[in-house]
Order: sequence, then structure tokens, then C-alpha cells
Amino acid sequence: MTTNISKSINSVLKGARRLPITAIMSATFTRSKNTFLEREEEAINLQQKNQRWPDHVLHKFDKDKKLGMKHTVDLYNHSRRTTKVTTRDALSHI
Repeated sequence: MTTNISKSINSVLKGARRLPITAIMSATFTRSKNTFLEREEEAINLQQKNQRWPDHVLHKFDKDKKLGMKHTVDLYNHSRRTTKVTTRDALSHI
């Protein structure tokens, strides 16, 4: 979580380095406000289309689901909480 927050703050402050603190605060406020407005607009568009996730996220879900279909997870040792993951080769289905 800290990494995501620091990346967000760095993207907001991009280009505002070496400015007086009041200018940095103003730039931070303006860029943060614009980011929230853009995200709100995206969320409203998704709601109007009855879509829960953006297209790029749906694509990632589909890709990960296809990869996950190649794996089988078996409980190996319950007391030690170890598992065995078996990965099938993509060619084994052909």
C-alpha cells in the first residue's frame, strides 16, 4: 500500500519540484482534484453501461483465469499448511 501511495504522490508532484511550497501545495491540490474528477467520470460511465470493471481490468481477469486453468492445487500437509501445485503444459490439451 505504501508503494502505491508514494507512486501516486510522485505522479501528482511531477514537474512541481524546486517550486515554493505554496506552489507545490496548489499543484498537488489541482492535480489531485483533476484525478478524482477523471476517475469519477470513468466510474459514472461504467455504471451507465452496467459494467463493474473497466475493460482493461476485465481483460486481465480473463487472462489470469486462462492461466489459472492450467494449475491444480492439492493440499499436501494440512498441519504444516503446505500445498502442491501442478501446472499442466498448454500443449497437453491438444
